[in-house]
Amino acid sequence: KNTPIMFAVVCTAIVATIPFVIYFTYGRLRRDRWAIIRTHPLPAVRKVYQHAAVYRFARRIDRIAASLPVPVDVSGETACACTCTSTGNNSSPLDGECECDDDEVGTLAAVREALHEILSDEDCPDTFQRKESNVIQVERLAACVCRLVVAGSSTKSLSIVNDDGSSRESSSKSESTVQPTPLVLDVGAGKALLTRTVYEALGRRVPCVAFDRRRDRNDIDRFYDPPAAVNTNSSTGMADTCTASTENGAGDAAEAPYTRLVGDVARLSSSKTLRPLQCSKGGGMVAITKHLCGGATDSSLMALCRAPLSDYVGMACLAPCCHQKTRRDQYCNVPYLESLGLCRQQHVGLRGDKLHDNDWRTLGRIISISRHGAKTLNAYHKDYKHSVLLRVLGFDRTCDLGRKARRILEEGRADYLRRHGGFDVTVGRYCDESVTGDNLVLLASKERNMQKHTTKERL
Repeated sequence: KNTPIMFAVVCTAIVATIPFVIYFTYGRLRRDRWAIIRTHPLPAVRKVYQHAAVYRFARRIDRIAASLPVPVDVSGETACACTCTSTGNNSSPLDGECECDDDEVGTLAAVREALHEILSDEDCPDTFQRKESNVIQVERLAACVCRLVVAGSSTKSLSIVNDDGSSRESSSKSESTVQPTPLVLDVGAGKALLTRTVYEALGRRVPCVAFDRRRDRNDIDRFYDPPAAVNTNSSTGMADTCTASTENGAGDAAEAPYTRLVGDVARLSSSKTLRPLQCSKGGGMVAITKHLCGGATDSSLMALCRAPLSDYVGMACLAPCCHQKTRRDQYCNVPYLESLGLCRQQHVGLRGDKLHDNDWRTLGRIISISRHGAKTLNAYHKDYKHSVLLRVLGFDRTCDLGRKARRILEEGRADYLRRHGGFDVTVGRYCDESVTGDNLVLLASKERNMQKHTTKERL
């Protein structure tokens, strides 16, 4: 007798719960429409989803990379045909006395000569930076920095010290305005081989600041700083060691100061850090980085676009590396990736412990794989033997996607500099991929951007 009643109750309960099931299922699908397939209990179903997702991701990377401009070659690899270095002439790019017809070739020749003198010094530390691949990178980047300094000095009234101790002023549109002094700031300088090379290639006439968290500990961790360097601690603002003597044992008023600033990238915009940079306030500073790993590049890049450091920097030469070490929350321009159709969704993984961004994780993985050659990949076989990317796409195809992924991330950083810093940015290639896979550089200039806006207003 109670069977019809129980049946009616069960049917009523089922009908009543259907809207709730539909609501929660639709809400989950709206957040992650492939959650049911991706977390399916059958491995075969999950495998089909993984393969389809890999092919879809590869097509998106190809489409985005094809829409981006080709990086400009800024290596200046043409051999120097003049005798300005072979004859012992120690002219710097600031002199304008190089006998080369091509300015880029002359700058590279001066940098090469300065770097050779540094590495041939007996007191120079013997580190891995003497490797041929690293020497090539330092040469190319130092040449880019020198060209930026020369370009800045040609458009502003910059006080540059001559050999005789007198100062010369370059032409300026407004003589009544006090113009900033050119200064080079190397963020994350490390042992500062790049900083020292720029300092010597410019004839020691432009102040250079090597910013890093490490300090020189004599025989334990020696740097390439000249003996006359000022070692300043950014946490206290006091100089650890300060000497006016040069390599010859006497002070030289014609030489600009070389400073090692000890501090963390997080304190890049602190008031104590800005003390050695006061002479460049108004856009005279050229900020440079060489292979500043992972999110440190984004931290320094965002600091350059924020006050008070934005009042000092006028140009930048940034050569990032280790993109795979950058976390999603560290990257400076995630909205740019979202506008391209990447990194739009974060979903709960199979374990259900935390949110994951599949696109960001895949970007890091393909970049990491592309850093290894076919021979060295065997040494990392344990890390990649379960990689779906290699099983589906193969090694060569994955490496090609990794290079394109680096290009996309650098374009996002360039877009951030344009939007938030007011820079005119060019993504360049400073050396061949056979030297290093991280061969992209961001060349930024506020001066060129201001000139463009001025021309548009006049028109």
